[in-house]
Amino acid sequence: MLGTAEVTILGRVVADPEVTNTSGGQVMKLRVAVNERRKNGEHASFYNVDVWNEKNQAALSKVKKGEPLLIFASMSTEQYEGKSGDKITATRLRMEKFRFVGGSKESSEEDPY
Repeated sequence: MLGTAEVTILGRVVADPEVTNTSGGQVMKLRVAVNERRKNGEHASFYNVDVWNEKNQAALSKVKKGEPLLIFASMSTEQYEGKSGDKITATRLRMEKFRFVGGSKESSEEDPY
């Protein structure tokens, strides 16, 4: 049986989006921070999110550092060999849809992008 891993992230964009061209098409890269409260204070986790969908790229083209987003993404893990020969495991998040939160953009009850 084939499955899928899905994640939901509520966090803030930590850098302006970057768009690059690949052999598979154009991809927008977002870096998002999620803050958690722990017994010893706050902890931030950072996630790299790939945006392949053109509609999402257009909607996110004006997103700036610090803006909050609710992101729905699929997750995959891949392993590859680094320059020094070490095995590296990377988790990839691929945005499926998102919603602006915090009132900084058009925040409506309509379906997310």
